[in-house]
Parts: sequence; C-alpha cells; structure tokens
Amino acid sequence: MKLPIAGLCALTFAAGTLLTGLMPAAAAAVPGTSCSLFPADNILNTDISGLPVDAMSATWKGNMAQNANLHPDLGTFAQQYGMPINVAPPPTTGVTPTFAYDTESDHPAGGYPIDQNTLIEGGPGAPSGSDRHALVVNSSSCKLFELYNLQNFTNGQTPAAGSGAVWDLSSNAMRPAGWTSADAAGLPIMPLLLRPDEILAGSVPHAIRVTAHCAHGYVWPASHDAGTCVAGFPPMGARFRLRSGYDITRFSANTQVVLRAFERFGLIVADNGADWYFQGTTDDWWGTVAGGQLVSELKTIPAAQFDAVDESGVQVSPSSYMATAAGPASSLARAPAVAAGAMNRLEVAAVGQDRQVWHRSWNGTSWSAWDGEGGVATSDPGTASWSSTRFDVFVRGADNALWHKALDTGAWSAWERLGGTLAGGPGAATWGAGRLDVFVVGTDRGLWHKTWNGAAWTAWESLGGILTSDPSAASTGANRLDVFARGGDNQLWRKSWDGSSWGAWLPVGGVLSSAANVASQGANLLDVFTRGTDGHLWHRAWNGTQWAVWESLGGVLTSSPAASSWGANRLDVFARGTDLQLWHRSWDGSTWSAWERLVGPPGG
Repeated sequence: MKLPIAGLCALTFAAGTLLTGLMPAAAAAVPGTSCSLFPADNILNTDISGLPVDAMSATWKGNMAQNANLHPDLGTFAQQYGMPINVAPPPTTGVTPTFAYDTESDHPAGGYPIDQNTLIEGGPGAPSGSDRHALVVNSSSCKLFELYNLQNFTNGQTPAAGSGAVWDLSSNAMRPAGWTSADAAGLPIMPLLLRPDEILAGSVPHAIRVTAHCAHGYVWPASHDAGTCVAGFPPMGARFRLRSGYDITRFSANTQVVLRAFERFGLIVADNGADWYFQGTTDDWWGTVAGGQLVSELKTIPAAQFDAVDESGVQVSPSSYMATAAGPASSLARAPAVAAGAMNRLEVAAVGQDRQVWHRSWNGTSWSAWDGEGGVATSDPGTASWSSTRFDVFVRGADNALWHKALDTGAWSAWERLGGTLAGGPGAATWGAGRLDVFVVGTDRGLWHKTWNGAAWTAWESLGGILTSDPSAASTGANRLDVFARGGDNQLWRKSWDGSSWGAWLPVGGVLSSAANVASQGANLLDVFTRGTDGHLWHRAWNGTQWAVWESLGGVLTSSPAASSWGANRLDVFARGTDLQLWHRSWDGSTWSAWERLVGPPGG
C-alpha cells in the first residue's frame, strides 16, 4: 500500500525520460538522475540565514517597487508557465546552434542534446522574441545544457539561439567574468527553479531565481551585467532573504517548506523581468488542489519582508561558486540525532557548519566536549546504540550514498560507504548487540531498508509508501521495529515489523512541518516527536493499545527533533533552535524539564 500524497510526486518530463526508482536521489537532484545540482559547498546551495544584511538592502528594495508581493512565475503544461526540464538519454547526435552571443557561448564537442521534441519555455508556439529557454540534463554525464531563445528547427537545419552554456553539475566552476550564460546574470537556471518534488519531499535546499525590472552591474556569484539602470538598482546576483521574524505558521505545510527555503537560501536576482517574480518549473502539480493553494499563498508574501544579504564574507574565489560555511561558529547546520545505549548515557551526533559530523556524550553527570569525526554530510544524521560502548552514525554523503561510522569501545572506525542514492537523511535502530536496521527514502519516494546482522550488510529491501520526510525507527523489543515518516498528506504514518512480516502503513494523524522522530521506553511503548505547523515541539505516545492525544511541548524549532530513551520513564529530546544552537528537554516520568541550551559544534 502506498501512502496518500497530494498531487504528483515527481516532475513531469518529456517522453522518453528514464526514471530510476530501485535504489534509495538527493532532494536537490533531478528525478530521473543521480546528479547532484552542484557540490554541497556551492554558494547557491549555502544556508545564508547567518549572513549580515547588505548596506544597500533598503536602497535596492526601494528600486524594486513594481510589485508589493512576491509572484510565482510557474504553472502547468496547459498554461505554458514556468520552465520545463528535459531529462532523457540525449539524441544520438547533438547539435550546436548558431548563437547571437557566440563568443560568450559554449561550443561542446558533442553539441547540445536537443531535437524537435525538446521542451522549451512557453511551448513550441512561444513568440520568437520571448526567452524560449531550453534546459536539458544529460543523466549519464551529469552535464546541464541550457539555451536562451532557442528557435524551432527541423531535420537538416541548424538551430539558432541567443546564447548557450554547459554546466558540470559536480563542479563549482563559474562562467568567465563578464560572460553571460542562458541567463542574464551568467548563472545556471535549472538549479535555481522551484520544483514540486522538492516541496513534497519537505526541503528546498537552494536559492530560487528572481527577476528585477532594472539592474545595475553584478556581484558574485553572478558574472554578467545585463542592467541599464544607475547605481542604487539591484545588481545581478543580489541575494534576498526572508526575515526570520516573519510568521509562517499560518500557511499550509507545503508553503512553509518554500518559506523556510526563502529564510535559509533566499532569492537571487538572475534576470530582467517584473520585480519579485520568482521562477519554477512547468509541472502539472501546480494545477492540483495542493499546488493551487501553495501558489495562492505565495502571492501574499510581502516583498518588504526580505532583506538583501552580503555574501562577500563567504566567497572563496571570484572565479568559483565555492563558499565557506555561512552559519555562525558553534552552530548546527542540520537537525541533531541522539541514541542511548545504557542508563544515564546519551550520544549526540550533529552536522556543523563545516558539514562534518560532530559528536558529544552525556555520562550521567556532565557533557563531553564536541569531537569532530570528519566526512561531508549532506543530510541530517541517523544514529543507534546497542550498549554503553557502541554508537553508530549514518549520513548521506556528498555522493548521495549512505555512509556509516561507529564508535566502539572508545575508538572510531573509518567511514564506510554502504551505497544507495538517498533522497534525504537515514533513520536507524537496533534491537540488540550486533544488530542494526537502517531506513532511507529512495528515488521512488518509497521506504528502503538495509540490515547489519552482526557479520554482513543485507541488500536493500523496498518497503513501499510515498514519503515526504526522512524516516525514523525504534525497536520495542527483540525482533520488533516501528518506522515512522510523513506522508503526502503531511500527517504521520507508521509501519511495523512483528518478527515475521511487515504490516501495512497506518495513519497516526497530526499535521507535520518536519520529519518525526521516535523513541521507545520499553516493550510496546512508543513516543513520537515532531515539529508542528506552529514551529513547536509536539509529542504523542503509544501505550501498546492506543495513542494518546497530541501534546504541545513548546519551543520554536528550526529542525526536526531527535529523541531517545534509556529506560522506563525517561525521554530526552533535542532540536535546533532559532539561534541555530542545540536545545534539550527531558522527561523524568512525571514532568518535563525546562529547555536547556547546549552550544553547537565548533565547525563554523
């Protein structure tokens, strides 16, 4: 049985697209490929929530006054709004158009993988003077081919276009200074589009392109000046961030996903056009009830709630998109994870702003210092612990595969690659010494499972469903597992292993704005925690027979929670706060403690 999901669960592509679905793809990767949209340290993928406001912010905004609110520039294929993405085995023979901006265009040896069936912005009937962008991903080479103003052509004819650019999606290389691309700012287009598959997965981990009616100059990471206005107008490449104080809790869960992206990754001025028009893909999901609600709500977001940020402090080189960590030192880049292998023992894992995994432990009396364990994590971690001397950490790596590292009797192992292509972070559980169960979401949005039996890892096992969050798992006893995740309807769903077979997916209710996390205090007992649409921590308990009502535990979370139990009447919950620090709250069997602030890892 599949979990219900509102609308389509993937981008719509041209006929012939090959969609992979057997192995667990990065949230930012295009469905149908295993290609990441640039490295994790690319400035377009960098969290800018900690950057200072640019001194020109108010001036630039004052010259972007055509529209008071944002406007989503996207739509269905019938509407021909937005930009379609082509993903397919390319034509047998590529072709390079004749370019109006020939000296600033790329001329790949194999040509551009286009033919008469290539979908273009505005459809085949788009006016010849319109943008007519064509975006094509070669899923074999992970190269992105983008064209501006591609004109119709037939067999035997050489097509014409305004300009063309080829992007290596594994590289941070920029266009040469002063060069355009298929975009006025010299930026890539496709990695900056808002896509339904990312919204439904619960995370849009990159900047979104936006237009301004007139610009002046350019700033990094743009490379091209396409403006005609005087100083005081926004430059190409200007980055605008939604203010953290803007109340997003009154919006639907899908809209909150986009607004959190505006808070963390922002809007980047990429082209000339109407002020505050931001772009997305052409996709029929926008025409569903859920998609229509999101579009309507995004039209109400005031442009006045955005500030331009100064990115100069994270620039590594003027010729590279690579950025240094943008968050403050001693802070969390992602949600934490926790495991308890023994009484009064807690092991916490977190990803720092340097993207490596950090660890600290509670020994019953005090917290240890953070110790860095290396790696490049591109997801929230998942953890498990079967004893006081064993702690296992799992993350998605820069290659989108599952990676594992273990602390065993005081010594850390090397990082171990376990394969797969993950759509998010893993969840892990153990029911005894030598046993590990890891769960991930695959490119089919289904749940996938892999087991360590004490001697070897099993192959991946598909457990179905259509999930929109990372999974979380707990064991209530030997040979028992319960897995939880958010479905397409934004409520919590559960799947259980009873020792011989997996049960059906069952609804648990709620309206989640994050992944859930589960802990077990003992046989047949489960405690589930999540972030609600109000940003608060919410809790629901299973006593072996029935679920208690949802309970609000307050706080303002900026991540999914993490929870663990070392025995009856003990629960520990961790989350990232609005200050990007680690916060902790515990249950002693009768009352909840106050929130405790724990400084994040020093990987800033």
